[in-house]
Amino acid sequence: MHAPFAPEARTRKVAADKWFVEVFADLVKRFKDTKSASGARLFDASLLLFANHMGEGPQHSLVRVPFILAGSAGVYKTGRWLDLKGTPHNGLLGSMARAMDVPTDSFGTPKYDTTAMIDQRLRG
Repeated sequence: MHAPFAPEARTRKVAADKWFVEVFADLVKRFKDTKSASGARLFDASLLLFANHMGEGPQHSLVRVPFILAGSAGVYKTGRWLDLKGTPHNGLLGSMARAMDVPTDSFGTPKYDTTAMIDQRLRG
């Protein structure tokens, strides 16, 4: 664990996080603006994930790590904010695999697997 951020370090971290989110937003826009071979938006058949590598900088915390999903892969209910506090993210990765027709019963360490619960919440 590091000492709390010095003010200039916090400013740099916030600027870096802002840049990453802007790049992700540009990627989402490009997917929305691109047509698939069928003529539908590529975005509607896709699933894009943005995740930070830590919840809070100085402690390198793995708690409250933000995840943003864009697109639905044709199966997820969109336009929502879900509070999945205390839920290991391997269930999200397992659910994403299922949404893209990758057969899997779980993802990662079985005792932390929440794939079925996440599937149910995301499919709405």
